[in-house]
Amino acid sequence: LVQYLITTPIERYANADNLTSIVNLFSNEIAVAGSYAFDITDATLKEFGLDNPDAVVSMTIDGESRTFKISKVDDEYCAVIYDGAVMIRKVSASAFAFLSLKPEDLYYKNLFMNSINDVKTLKFNDSDSEVKFDISYEEDENSNKTYHILVNEKEITASYFQSFYADFVGIQCSDFTVQETAAAVAGKITFTFYDDSDTVIEFYKVNETQYQYSIDGINMGKITASAYNKMVKNIKLVAQDNQPT
Repeated sequence: LVQYLITTPIERYANADNLTSIVNLFSNEIAVAGSYAFDITDATLKEFGLDNPDAVVSMTIDGESRTFKISKVDDEYCAVIYDGAVMIRKVSASAFAFLSLKPEDLYYKNLFMNSINDVKTLKFNDSDSEVKFDISYEEDENSNKTYHILVNEKEITASYFQSFYADFVGIQCSDFTVQETAAAVAGKITFTFYDDSDTVIEFYKVNETQYQYSIDGINMGKITASAYNKMVKNIKLVAQDNQPT
């Protein structure tokens, strides 16, 4: 998965899906409905709200920079100027759906989103135990996959692990606030991929109802204690070749 990193006002991974429309401003042509003005002056900028735009989007990709100024004129259209523009463009507001996003809509919500096919090993540590799952699969001529899951070199029921994994990738952040904590790590999950890179998720109990978590050292927010406890319970059930709850 492509990962974007938000650096201001707080560092955290971003929701790549919701950033796509912003990044596409750089890489794709914008469909223009017409022009509001054929010259750019202080008067025309003020007339169409571009002296105080609703959004300024600046991007630098591979050393090339581009800035867009966008002002909503009505429910259907926006006025737009960008680097090198000689006129004020009229563009459908639907091209700028991101203007209605709240800050938290840009945050990466899920604990983890990689496909099970990307993961070579999953290791869980807490104060009581360490569990490591080795994951592999074979694919037939019809692209049907048969998974093999090993724990301590013993094969377990693959469907149990797949069920756990499907539930795990559905866990979402319930509170995007983060706080300084002196709490010890309550649990850690280390994913190793087939290119031998790792992603580490650490969990800290901050109160009776929430666990704060980080991804590769970046604090992301909190999940509910019930979601954390269910996750840990199911890891240990599946490791014993039992069906998850």
